[in-house]
Amino acid sequence: MSQAQTLGERIRQLRLEKKLSMRALALKAGIKSVAFIADIEKNYRKPAPDNLERLALALETPLEGLRELDDRAPVREMRELVEENPEWATAFRRVVKAAQGAQFTPKELVRLVEPPAAGGGAE
Repeated sequence: MSQAQTLGERIRQLRLEKKLSMRALALKAGIKSVAFIADIEKNYRKPAPDNLERLALALETPLEGLRELDDRAPVREMRELVEENPEWATAFRRVVKAAQGAQFTPKELVRLVEPPAAGGGAE
């Protein structure tokens, strides 16, 4: 998988690897429109989170791998976190304010929340 691969390109690649037609993928994923599959693959449209989950299941691929290629903000997931714990709203606002002030890059933020790589050296 190339670094610059889009979500639509990855879905198409997986579909072709599984030797599925767009119609077969739509049926397997419970998506009513073959045109919707075509639009996703051409990057004209993005699947909703529930459709993305069904596509991952149909393509027998980890959902997280597809989510990582989705360039939209995870608004739904953030809203759910805030509903469960309102302190997340303050945390998200602080992160946004710091990002707007160029206090860190996206890669630096990801490094803060990713677990250390296994075998990264003993201390």
